[in-house]
Amino acid sequence: MSAAEQTLVGRRLVVASNRGPVNFQEDASGRLVASRGAGGLVTALTEVMKDASGLWVASAMSAGDRTMVERHPDAHLQTEVDGAELRLRYLAFDEPVFDRYYNGFCNSILWFMNHNMWNLPVTPSFDARTAQDWQAYRQVNRAFAEALAAEVSGQQSEAEVMLQDYHLLLAARYLKDLAPEAFSYHFTHTPWAQPSMMSVLPSATAGAILEGMLANDLLGFQCARWSRNFMWCCQELLGAQVDFKRQTVTHRGTATAVRDYPISIDVAAVQAAAHSESSPKYLDWLDELLQGRQLVLRIDRFELSKNVLRGFTAFAQMLKDHPELTGKVAHLALLYPSREALAEYRDYEAQAAELAGKINEELGTKDWKPIVLINEANYVRAITSARRYDVLMVNAIIDGMNLVAKEGPAVNEVDGVVVLSRTAGAWDELQEGVLGINPYDVQELAGALYRGLTMPEHERGRLAESNRRAVGSNSPRKWVMRQLRDMGLLRDAD
Repeated sequence: MSAAEQTLVGRRLVVASNRGPVNFQEDASGRLVASRGAGGLVTALTEVMKDASGLWVASAMSAGDRTMVERHPDAHLQTEVDGAELRLRYLAFDEPVFDRYYNGFCNSILWFMNHNMWNLPVTPSFDARTAQDWQAYRQVNRAFAEALAAEVSGQQSEAEVMLQDYHLLLAARYLKDLAPEAFSYHFTHTPWAQPSMMSVLPSATAGAILEGMLANDLLGFQCARWSRNFMWCCQELLGAQVDFKRQTVTHRGTATAVRDYPISIDVAAVQAAAHSESSPKYLDWLDELLQGRQLVLRIDRFELSKNVLRGFTAFAQMLKDHPELTGKVAHLALLYPSREALAEYRDYEAQAAELAGKINEELGTKDWKPIVLINEANYVRAITSARRYDVLMVNAIIDGMNLVAKEGPAVNEVDGVVVLSRTAGAWDELQEGVLGINPYDVQELAGALYRGLTMPEHERGRLAESNRRAVGSNSPRKWVMRQLRDMGLLRDAD
């Protein structure tokens, strides 16, 4: 019997997330074909759910997902993921409701709040539209809770519900009303805001979110800073009793455990992608691009929190401070679109392209472009390029974790140096092997890039080895098993 089977013996695991582990698309014959979602979360949870006879509940995101729901309303779907049969249930919502929930509240309010991205003299401004978005958010969370309750109520075996991320902050509260016997756990993949930022929300909204979270038996965050921020918000905004040492929040007579579970990567899978059949052509492309120059690499979504503009500015500043590097180093920015439904993100893409063009015009030469920006979703190109970076720039304003900071060291072959924001969740695990920076300090970032490019080989090797050890010590499966262990301990204690 596997460790997961031992942990879940006699119980059922139900996972709920906004985005499911697969998405469906119609082929030429009209048949719906499932394609696997990306990321270690799918891999880790699929393994566990196979042992636990689990079910995954998610939103119908694509047109194919919605068609599948139309053809099989309220039905469990069966599909194969990573060689395991997985049971799914997808929930379809009216498109205007889903848009208000997803783009209006999740991405425009919660994401901005938890990533410190509001320009407070200007935004946000809560109005009637915000009230509609909030209503849609509650509606979708209630629908998830109703679907979950239908799955876990009246079962002979006890149910374990694992809620995922900021899309479902209220679901546990509704679920407890419908199925009070269900054990619910919520994991937040993003950072969590400090009270000063969360208090910008309308007070009733902030209170409902915190109380919704505290309806869970257990809460998980990517690192200790984010779990402390959450507990701090409960203390300041709810007046809850918080024990920071024991990591518990008690409110209205009920205690919720709060823990941190740093997620990691599947090293073998990442290395396989970096050495795939397509990798040689991308290495040839990279060699042609670099022409023997050093490489400063960034791999990111075109996401405001990733701090691309300051990264370009810092690279340009380094070249100005050290003109001897002219023509000897290139900054390759492999970026891919994100949240294009939001005007702020479309504008950000345009600003980045414009800034890179200005820097190239000012500092470049006839046969050398300082910055090469490629706007394309191509994971194989990106992870293959990571094999060759001299410096990997990860200067996010803030990140729940930032797995690029782990993927890079897992595949890099030249003892490349990682420059990492101290405000990224990955900092907690990697700080001994990276050059830490304040993401707002362009001059500090420029200095760190230069130091990484000119660092002696023995020091580069020491840092790279530290990162490899840190990344190799964890895995998506270990991440899930830690959560399952704590869920079992809390459940048995009850």
